[in-house]
Amino acid sequence: MTVQHVSTPASNSTPTSLDAAANKEISAIWAQVQARVIQLAGGDTKKIKTNLSIDGVLARLDQAQESREESSSSKAKVYNTIRATFNTTLQVVQTVGEIVSQGASEVFGPTDLCFNVISYVISAWQGYQGVFESLADLLDRCAQYLSRLEYYVRGGMDAKLTKVACQHLQLFVEVCDRTIELSRSKRKKLRVFTKILFLDDNDIDDLLQKMASLVDQEGRLVTAQMFNFVSEAVNNTQKNLAISYEMDEKIDILMEDRFDQRKEHEIKRRRDIVLKTLAFEENKLDPVKKEPDPYWHRNYHNYRKSVVPGTGQWIFDDPRYSAWESNRKGRSPILAIKGVEGSGKSYLTSTIIRSLRNRSAAEDSGSRTLVAFYFLEGESKEEVRKANHFNVIAKSIIWQLVQSDASYLKSVASICEKTKDLDPDEILSQLLFDNNDLDRMDATFFIIIDGLGDVIGDGFVRFLQKASKLWKDRHIRILLNGHTRAFEQLATVKGVFFQSIPISARNRSDVELFIESRMNSIDALKDTARMGVPALRKKICDTLCQRTAGDFFRINTVLKRISSLDYVNDIDRVLADAGKERSQQILADIDKLNNTRTPKELSEINEIILWILHGREWFKPYQMASVLYLKSGELSLLPLESKLSLKYHLFDIDTDGDIDFSSYEIPELIPEKSQVIQEDSSPDTSARVQPNEVSIVRHFLRTVCPPEVYGKFDFETFFEQKLSGKRCRIYRDDKDASEIKMALTCLRILTEERDERSEILRPYAISYVLQHLSSVDLAFADRELKSAVGPRLLKLFTEDTATDALVWADDATKAVPLGTQIRTTWLDSDVGVEQVLRWFGDSAVISEISNLKDRDWISELMTSPDPKKVLLLPFAKRMAVHWLRCPSMRPFARNAFFFLFDFLDKLEGSNEYLAGGTSVDLMAPSLDRIHEVEEWSQRLLEIEEKDSLWEVQVAIILESFSFASESQARCRRALELDPQNWRASYYLANATTSNSEAIQILEAIVKRFETDNDLIGKLRLQESLTEILFDLGQRYWGVGQFDRAIHFHTRSFKAHYTGGDRALVIMEQYRSQQRWLDIVNLLNTIQKEPTGDPQNLADMMVNLAAHESLHEILLQTAIETKQFDFLERIYESAINTAVKRQVCTSLYYLRYYYANAVYQQPENEERAIGLWELALKDDLPRTVLEVENILPDLTRKLAPLYLRRARAAERDSDVARSYLERISSILPDETSENNIVFPAKLYLARYYHVQGDKLRAKQIARSVVKMALEILSDGDYDNDYLAYWRLLLVFLPLEDDKNACAAVVMAGLGGDQEPEDSPEEQRTVFDSSKRTTSPTSMPITREGDVQKPTKTTEPRKHRRSTRRDTEALNRKYNTTGKSSIDNYSSTKKENQQQQQQLQQQLQELQEEQQKASHSHSRPIFAVCDANCGYGWTTASEMWWCRDCINLTFDRDCYERLKNGTLQMNICDRGHDFLYIPKWDTEKMKKVPGLCVPYGDRIISLDQWKREIWREYVEIDVPVGRRMSRCFF
Repeated sequence: MTVQHVSTPASNSTPTSLDAAANKEISAIWAQVQARVIQLAGGDTKKIKTNLSIDGVLARLDQAQESREESSSSKAKVYNTIRATFNTTLQVVQTVGEIVSQGASEVFGPTDLCFNVISYVISAWQGYQGVFESLADLLDRCAQYLSRLEYYVRGGMDAKLTKVACQHLQLFVEVCDRTIELSRSKRKKLRVFTKILFLDDNDIDDLLQKMASLVDQEGRLVTAQMFNFVSEAVNNTQKNLAISYEMDEKIDILMEDRFDQRKEHEIKRRRDIVLKTLAFEENKLDPVKKEPDPYWHRNYHNYRKSVVPGTGQWIFDDPRYSAWESNRKGRSPILAIKGVEGSGKSYLTSTIIRSLRNRSAAEDSGSRTLVAFYFLEGESKEEVRKANHFNVIAKSIIWQLVQSDASYLKSVASICEKTKDLDPDEILSQLLFDNNDLDRMDATFFIIIDGLGDVIGDGFVRFLQKASKLWKDRHIRILLNGHTRAFEQLATVKGVFFQSIPISARNRSDVELFIESRMNSIDALKDTARMGVPALRKKICDTLCQRTAGDFFRINTVLKRISSLDYVNDIDRVLADAGKERSQQILADIDKLNNTRTPKELSEINEIILWILHGREWFKPYQMASVLYLKSGELSLLPLESKLSLKYHLFDIDTDGDIDFSSYEIPELIPEKSQVIQEDSSPDTSARVQPNEVSIVRHFLRTVCPPEVYGKFDFETFFEQKLSGKRCRIYRDDKDASEIKMALTCLRILTEERDERSEILRPYAISYVLQHLSSVDLAFADRELKSAVGPRLLKLFTEDTATDALVWADDATKAVPLGTQIRTTWLDSDVGVEQVLRWFGDSAVISEISNLKDRDWISELMTSPDPKKVLLLPFAKRMAVHWLRCPSMRPFARNAFFFLFDFLDKLEGSNEYLAGGTSVDLMAPSLDRIHEVEEWSQRLLEIEEKDSLWEVQVAIILESFSFASESQARCRRALELDPQNWRASYYLANATTSNSEAIQILEAIVKRFETDNDLIGKLRLQESLTEILFDLGQRYWGVGQFDRAIHFHTRSFKAHYTGGDRALVIMEQYRSQQRWLDIVNLLNTIQKEPTGDPQNLADMMVNLAAHESLHEILLQTAIETKQFDFLERIYESAINTAVKRQVCTSLYYLRYYYANAVYQQPENEERAIGLWELALKDDLPRTVLEVENILPDLTRKLAPLYLRRARAAERDSDVARSYLERISSILPDETSENNIVFPAKLYLARYYHVQGDKLRAKQIARSVVKMALEILSDGDYDNDYLAYWRLLLVFLPLEDDKNACAAVVMAGLGGDQEPEDSPEEQRTVFDSSKRTTSPTSMPITREGDVQKPTKTTEPRKHRRSTRRDTEALNRKYNTTGKSSIDNYSSTKKENQQQQQQLQQQLQELQEEQQKASHSHSRPIFAVCDANCGYGWTTASEMWWCRDCINLTFDRDCYERLKNGTLQMNICDRGHDFLYIPKWDTEKMKKVPGLCVPYGDRIISLDQWKREIWREYVEIDVPVGRRMSRCFF
């Protein structure tokens, strides 16, 4: 079928001078737009409607709004306004689309694509009626930029302006794309709540900024056009030149004023500045966020998980610690905790960190606490080796502090912006120690560094010298924790002063608690009711405390041995050795293993040693088990975890789940292999067993043992081993031998037959084989090992299976990352070819390669002027085979094509493969480039005739890059060559936009699968059939045949389960039609088919856990079908799966949403609490989620329930205290309260307030108020709305109605409180009609008198241009369809008249612009929490719950809550509410800028802040001393 262009350009919209080059440029831009829209359509072109009209889009809007409340005339009026805005935007888009269609030559017209995108936006936000007002505001903003273009056309738009129009539409599509992305975010509701939506979204604002710059470019193009017209009409007229100059000046002023936007997203800008200055290494950055990976938090949590409850509390009673923490005068700001390794220092550090971070969790009358810490343990092994470099420590500390406090962030960003670059030694000095802004901050800084070793670097010493000189009033405290020898060294350094606490002298209580805890897990000792057990436990505890000197390693070693013993005498013998030094115990363990373990077991131990010492990643037990299997070829029946615990005591599984040595001293005590060999061959006969000695022992055993017993113990083998002097021993290799062994293992993984175990290790081999090869010094390496490398290294480039193991992935989810990795490693870098050349240049390496063909290939490689091409050509050939000679599906075909494209592009400058041109974007190749890659691949594969398979594979690539017509042509060609090629039919159906044609094609393919047994039996074809059935179902759904669609959807999952993404798409469609039972049936199908394995559904839940819509659908389905038991089974199975897979982020979401579901049944409240608590305590700390964004949701769930139970209990009872403690514990240890807008302790304040202790309630809330007031006084007006929210959430539970009403009004007004530039401007009121006039409205009285005014600080929202701006602007250039210059006369009088006319038109434009600001509606600043979709743009008729605190309802939902008809179980109708009355426009017009409506009065913002300070901060300060520290 031929796809026709749908758009019909208007007759008056043909751009002038649109040559072939301009057409090509515009077409290139529009091809990118089309690709983006196809991506939004799920990659399915059939979903793009080609006949969508304005009425069709508006009908979709009406459908989305069907559930809105019609009872209110005001709501109907709002919707009419929304609909009108959508209509206006669609008309503008249609006009501009017709302009662009003259240059664009794609399948889908510009208007079609834009209409489809707007329809997608409406669908994405369906059900959130309150959002559509803000959405309409965004579209209106876009329309303002677009509408002016139609006026230029009438005067003759040239090619450059046509390109601008095309770029405008491209940005418009990107804006819509971003709004759809926001709708998918779980945080969308919070983003609405905090005004970070649409116009205030970072990405959307960037796109609008680009539109603004295009308009500025457009204005200058128009000016240039007019100057060109004037020059043609009035040659050599100086007056004419002056007019053009004046016009340019006036338009510059107009554009500058229109797009002079206030600063936004200041926090992100500041963080970027700080990051740039700190310059973290790339391996320290999160690959997604591009921010430092907080590995310090993981280390902290790992220690906290293993801390024995109650340990470490003694430190808080130590007077030296108390003096340090309280900043007592005369004390050094540095405190050291010292001890030997294994004395519990790091666990104590974690306890101190937790205490400091919780200082302000309850009552806090002092300054706020900012804590930064660093454990000298790296994410990678390289980091461990670099731990003494202070550079990364300093950067991490500063980054933690700027993240935890907005004021400090602002200060540091300012310093970084001025200094630009800082040396490592200057980071802490300039940004912390010498930072004068700290004097104005009400904060104490605590820096904690744990793990100082034997050697202290110079950078660290300079840091301590600087810290020792801190001012007495500078609130900075430093805690160091490390080995005793470290502080002995520091004590001798001049200028370093510190107090120290020896841990071993004080932690006897910790040792006892630890021993008791371990004995509770030993079967023989845990039952204290058994006779003799208490006495034995006491004996063990006392003995270990006395003999181990608090060394937890020695204690744990002894207890491990005791755990396997049954008798007291055996335990006594173990206790007798408890006093040995750690090194003695380790050597004894090594000797015991050498004597008791079999040669196979010792070989395993040595292999584990090798991978711990020289592996580039830490391995978990299942990975190490695969290593051991690869080594021995046998699979042990005993899990490796059990082996480590029962047999291999040298190793342990750390808190990250990785295998490591049980003590840092072990590697140094393991002998090197050379030492072991030397000992075995020692001539010292006294150390060796002699034959006569064996004869004596043999004679004795044969005398006392029956022959069958003697033979059973295999004594002869033992004697032979002793006599030979050669036995397997524990050892470690030297560096070069170790690296070669690691490289050989990687090569074995890649070149030998692949199985399940080797696949586990293949990602490691791919990533690190080059690193291991490059780490070997060939001059010192063992010749035998080198010769083993050569043949295997050669196979990577000469054997297809080995090459595929290195460069190819059979899993679609791994294809893209592996492809990127291979291109980066081998194509973008020369390291690979350099290492291969180095190894093949060694004669020992190639000594075992005898095949002449192989040696010729090596010779060609070594002598070639372009060895990289020779080396990688086999890779390219395999990629060409996978693309063009295998039936590869889309992700695989794309992966192969990308390698070939990049391969040729990199070689382009040095050979003939691609003729001419320059390097282009890999992700957007031109049609010509695709054909060039195809032709080169044909020559490489020596293919003379392209068969049907070839045509289909090329069609896949063409279709994936949006060359739909070319793709269809290739599919049709494939069918001509082979009518039975069902893949050609399938991709043809995929490319066509006709549902009827696609259904016909797909039905035929399905019938063929049903009758062709050869197709049915292949797994990969089953996956293809699943995809075909799904697409067929989607086509039927698109034409409204829902039952038929459901039939094929079901069949697709019965054929083969391929993942949950499609299931979620289907369920969303079913929900739109309220087909709840069909959703249940679909879930049952996934669970039961095709193998009957219920794991499919659990896997789907785990993989899609972060999708909020999934959980909404499940809950709504359970409610509608009353099948809560089915919902519970789904969640329980998914949670079990997530626990087994240790997928912490998914586990968090599953438990959180499962709790939401079960909470809807009141009898399940306790279950819901338990699930939420697990999500908070166990799951959230181990996720990659932003705790600051997640925590408010959990707080709103848990804290009101704790508060209700505490209030129901007797006052001051244990029950009440326990629930209050649970409220305090909601804030995670790693999270700074300063970053939480809604801290849980406000519920504590609510408790004491309702109990009558109002002073204590205010004391608890004091730190929140102080932080809010500091934010309001920092001169940064963009973050003020967050401060108003903080204050509102304080005033609500404390029933301070007057301040609460003021705060919510100010929060609703948002950023309108910026100061004006003059006393007159300061009297400007909130009503935009009273704002000062635009500076461009000044009268222009004579030529050359134009001056640029100073920039106004008026908020951007009141300076937005409208379509009427464009009309006025274009009237300057267009009169009755002709250029206005046609009306010019050459006479001086006529020139003067024309100048006056232009001045009048400019004045009209300015008046239109000012009027446009009057009609602007504010963005939504809060939404109803009953999920009705209602949102507020002003604080009007809101019901705020004082007990839930952060919960508000509109009138309808509040009434339903009160009468018990609210469907969702949220809040309680018995709660107390604050009512915010209806917005009084007339009253608010009387409120001047920087003033606050305060009850019946209007007071200044500063006066309001002073009132709050007195009432909430200085509540316990004597009257005469108040306001002493107020910072405003």
